[in-house]
Amino acid sequence: MFRLRCCGVVGKDWEGWRFGSDGLLYHPFWRRGFTGHELAGMWHGVQRVATLERQVRQLEKDCEALRVDAVKADELAGYYKRQVRLEASMGLALARIAG
Repeated sequence: MFRLRCCGVVGKDWEGWRFGSDGLLYHPFWRRGFTGHELAGMWHGVQRVATLERQVRQLEKDCEALRVDAVKADELAGYYKRQVRLEASMGLALARIAG
């Protein structure tokens, strides 16, 4: 940790972190240290969460677009129902006149 700090790789965010004699990396407020595999797994988890959050935002946008489309479809369905009723009544009137 000292070498990393001297080379400028580690900043103030890492103050209090230390490597134990067991080779584990210790957080200042935690009792148990982290292995390299655990840190790699955390990195993978963080990346996975970020990807899932992006997907959730995209799905929310897609759902909103589908809601708008559903409202438009309902409006069109109402319009076509009125048209069918009008045409049916006109057809009935014409049938009565012609018949």
